[in-house]
Amino acid sequence: MSAFDITSENLLGVLALQAHVCSFFKQAYAQRQLSHAYLFIGNYGLGISEALDELAKMLLCPHGGDECACCKRIMHKSHPDVHQFYPQGAQGYVVEQIHDLLDVVHRAPIQAKRKLIVIHEAQSLGASCANALLKTLEEPPASVYFVLVSTSAAQVLQTVSSRCQHIPFTFINQAQAAKLVERAAASTPEQARWALYIKQSPKAAIDFLRSSSKMNIRSKIMHIFAIMPDADSWDLIELADELCVLIQIPLDQKTDEQQADFDRSQDFLSAGARKKMQAVHKRELSRAQQISVEEIIDISASLLRDAMFFSEGAHAEIMNQDAVNICDCLAACASTDAMLATLAYVARAKQQMRAHVSAQLVLEAFFLNVHRTLIAGR
Repeated sequence: MSAFDITSENLLGVLALQAHVCSFFKQAYAQRQLSHAYLFIGNYGLGISEALDELAKMLLCPHGGDECACCKRIMHKSHPDVHQFYPQGAQGYVVEQIHDLLDVVHRAPIQAKRKLIVIHEAQSLGASCANALLKTLEEPPASVYFVLVSTSAAQVLQTVSSRCQHIPFTFINQAQAAKLVERAAASTPEQARWALYIKQSPKAAIDFLRSSSKMNIRSKIMHIFAIMPDADSWDLIELADELCVLIQIPLDQKTDEQQADFDRSQDFLSAGARKKMQAVHKRELSRAQQISVEEIIDISASLLRDAMFFSEGAHAEIMNQDAVNICDCLAACASTDAMLATLAYVARAKQQMRAHVSAQLVLEAFFLNVHRTLIAGR
C-alpha cells in the first residue's frame, strides 16, 4: 500500500473526499516533481492532518509509504525527521521559534534521507518571522520540504504565500462529515452531531468518540452542569480539580511516549540535539494540555448553548440530545440572558490558556464565573 491510497483504513475515508489532493501528490511523486514548499489551504477537518501524514510517508519512507516501521512512527507522531511548529506567542509566532526552525533545517536528517517541516497556522507568521524565513523557504536544502497550513491563502503574508505551491482542500458539507464520523467511530447520529459541533472536524470528532478518557471527561462536565444550580463554590473547585486529574492521564501517557522516543534517539543525537528534542517535547506537552482545557471549555459552551435553545423552546436545535434534562435544569434556574452572558467566559478562558495560565486556575475560574452568573440570573 502506497502513500495517499484512499482505501487505507488509516485515512478514515477523509482523504477519499479530497481525491484531487491524492491524485496530485501521486502524480508529482511518480514524475519526481514534488515542490519543496506547499501551502495547504483549508480547515484541519478537511483531511489536512491526514495529507500531512501521507506526504511524510511519501517523502521519508524508503518504499514510498508501505506501512513499514518508518510509516508507523510517522502515524504515531514520533518520527524524528518530521518537525511540527505551532505559534507560541500570544500574537502568533515568535522570532526564537524561527531560529529553532532554521537550526532544524540545517541539521542532517536523523533516520530518513529527507525531513518534513510543517508550519501550522501560517497566518500567524508576522513580518519579522517571515523575513527570517524567506530565504530558506525559497532555497531550502535539497533534503528539506516545507508545508505551511492556513485556513486562507489571503491571510498569509504575500511574500510567504508566493513562495509556496497552493493545495486547496475542498469543503466537506455537514451531512458528509456526519456520515464519515458515524462510520469510522461506530457512533450514533446523535453522537456524531455533538462531536462534530464540539471539535469542528471529522477526524477530531472521530478521535474524541474513540477515546474513553475524552468521553469520561464529557460525562464529568455534564455532571458539573447537572448539579450546578445547587452546588456551592467548593463543590465546583473540587470538580474542576477532578477534571485536571482526568486530563493529566493522557498527558502522562504522552510523557512516557516522549521519554521512550528520547531514549531510542540517544545514540545518534548530539548533546545539543537532545536538548532541542527535550524543549520540543516540553512545548508539545504544553500544547496538549492547552488543547485538553479548550476541549473542556468547548463542551461546556455546547451545553450552555443547548440550554439557551431549550429555554426558548427550540428543542430541535439541541446538539447534546443526551443532556436534555441538564438543559431543562439550567433553563429553570437562569434566564436566557444570564446563560448568554456566561459564554463571555469561554473566550476569556481560552485566552488565559494561551497566555500559559495554570490549567487548574483557568478551569476553577471558568466554572465559578459560570456558576455565579447563572445563580445571579435566577
